[in-house]
Amino acid sequence: MSEQPTKFRFVADPVLFGPEGSHIGRVPAGVSDKEQLMRVLEKALRFPDYFGRNWDALADCLRDLSWLPPGRISLVHDALPDLPSKDLRTYLDVLATAVGDWKPQESYELVVIFAERDRHRVLELLPA
Repeated sequence: MSEQPTKFRFVADPVLFGPEGSHIGRVPAGVSDKEQLMRVLEKALRFPDYFGRNWDALADCLRDLSWLPPGRISLVHDALPDLPSKDLRTYLDVLATAVGDWKPQESYELVVIFAERDRHRVLELLPA
């Protein structure tokens, strides 16, 4: 079995889910394009002014997080963004890589949460 299921957490209802952590950012339902997703993430995770609103910039910021208080950073998706498959695949890959890059002894932990109803689609789109 691959390690994909351990990359993300799946919960029954993310809208009602209140994870513990030093910072909680939410991606609301209704995100329908990459530009909107980048703006939502920028606000939810308080990205610095230099955030470039592209996949590489997202990857860089998710592997830094030094502008947030140390501890668990939870990114909760109320619904899976309604992006074209290619963009959604890239987004999930960026998230999975960032989650995997944080080590237990570091000051930060990134946790990404999706609805249980989206589990199959998320795992299907992640690279093997």
